[in-house]
Amino acid sequence: MSKRSVAKAFVWLALPLVTIGVMIFYVFEALERIPEVAYVLAPLVILTCVYAVALSMVIQRLVARVETLLGEKKTTRRIEKDLVTRYEDLQNQIELLSAMRNVSHVVNDAVEFGSILAEVTRIVSDVTGANEITIFLMKEHTRKLQAAVHRRGEVVLFDEDIKRLRIDKRHVYQSLQHRTVFRYKRTNHVNFTIPLIADQESLGVLMATVPLAGEVEEVAGKMEHSEATLVSLAKHISLAIKTPILYNRAVVDGLTGLYTKRHFQHQLTHYFNASRRLDKPLSLVMMDIDD
Repeated sequence: MSKRSVAKAFVWLALPLVTIGVMIFYVFEALERIPEVAYVLAPLVILTCVYAVALSMVIQRLVARVETLLGEKKTTRRIEKDLVTRYEDLQNQIELLSAMRNVSHVVNDAVEFGSILAEVTRIVSDVTGANEITIFLMKEHTRKLQAAVHRRGEVVLFDEDIKRLRIDKRHVYQSLQHRTVFRYKRTNHVNFTIPLIADQESLGVLMATVPLAGEVEEVAGKMEHSEATLVSLAKHISLAIKTPILYNRAVVDGLTGLYTKRHFQHQLTHYFNASRRLDKPLSLVMMDIDD
């Protein structure tokens, strides 16, 4: 409460009392009736005015105290909200870093392309909560996108098995052509299409369907968080996909499509070491095929 408000309250309280006191005083003086009453009422009026002023000051202090408490409560709530937001951001960053590390481990531990794609989709599902993930890859010879892996829950499909599914491919080519993220929201989920680019080379598109639930603000926040997470993961996924592609280019003859001697030596060393480690027999069959 401001000083001007206190002054107004004092005037509105004191002025009527003073006016009434003065009127009573002059009425009794004029009528010469019980003049002692007028002299008694005058001090009472003055005391009433003093009481009104004191009451106004008390009310002012109470109002100021209440405003202070309300301000402190709002500040406390804002601090608590900021702390919760920071904690959630840290948790999200930890999960994202863990997912990136897992993607790197996948590339180091597996060379088989199908295993890499299946593990990558599992990591994306765990981090973002996406219930449906599809990775489209660019075919080197035709330069067309083709679904390489599709995950729905725990079910993972590859190549030909995916063709039987009706996958919504809207914005897939646009995402790769414009190298940008597209998202379109449905009733209870949102679809993201993120281009997969490594070393300025377009490799394919990651499409993920993330379920939505909750209030409007929660849904909007989850959409923004999911998009940021998918964009960050897409960079590492692109490298994870390009590694076996580069390996395949190095060990497959471009003319015949057959594996080269380098691949044979790598596989022979791998299986020979596995045979010794597991104490199991290893057989090698050599064939000479002529026209």
